[in-house]
Amino acid sequence: MDNISSHVSVPALIPLHSDRRILIVEDNPVHRRLMENELRANYELAFAADSETALGYLRDPTATFDLVVLDSLIPSRPGELPTTEEAMKILGMAPHSIVVVVSGSSTDQLRKKLTQFDVKRIFEKPFSLSEFRAYVDSLFSATPHPGNEALS
Repeated sequence: MDNISSHVSVPALIPLHSDRRILIVEDNPVHRRLMENELRANYELAFAADSETALGYLRDPTATFDLVVLDSLIPSRPGELPTTEEAMKILGMAPHSIVVVVSGSSTDQLRKKLTQFDVKRIFEKPFSLSEFRAYVDSLFSATPHPGNEALS
């Protein structure tokens, strides 16, 4: 049987004026659009509404990401029920990216699962979009980009 993820076409990145790339993995189109509106002016963005698409991006050697914004509940494919297990698969494939999790139900059990990974922060839904953007900006101002001595 063919691996279905090998047949997934990964959409192109939204090219912008930044060399910082962010993958937003969020199945709710409203939440995805709100985060996009906060970040699109300063960063190159890619979007995935399911783990299959997100994993397609993360397996592509030409699409490296500085930050992954990950919903803690994500479906495997469109139309399937979202699970934390799918989010954990994505976390396992993003070891070189900074990861921020957004969650509508951040339980102690979820926090315990996330300690296995280097998750920088969990934003509980609903969260302040301006605080979210400021946090993302602070991550990049404190983290030198490969090849740059310092970011301004």
